[in-house]
Amino acid sequence: MMTGITIYVAWGTKRRKGTHWQVYGPTYLTLFAAVLVMLDVTRHVLNDQYGILGEYRKGCHVEAWKCLSVLGVFVTIIATYSGFIILIAASFWNANICEKVDDFKAKWREITKGATETM
Repeated sequence: MMTGITIYVAWGTKRRKGTHWQVYGPTYLTLFAAVLVMLDVTRHVLNDQYGILGEYRKGCHVEAWKCLSVLGVFVTIIATYSGFIILIAASFWNANICEKVDDFKAKWREITKGATETM
């Protein structure tokens, strides 16, 4: 799924204009977000298959937030949530949300200005 999203965003470089960052920025952010989101999934697979990279501290037998290791906190909380936040920002950038909101504001002003003049 993350690969598909990245390919879709990369396909959008054809319609973007500007500097290198303005054209490829959403793609770079999407790639970075995909890596962050997939870190915890990869850690789970490695832990299940080889018994390495556990997210809980040794000797703590409760699967709770207080028992997370440093790796567990980083991968489970920081990387995953940061990845989704970056993915949302990249998606908004790719969809050109700021320009669409500005267009909506201008149209709204035009509509409301016309409505107040007729009263």
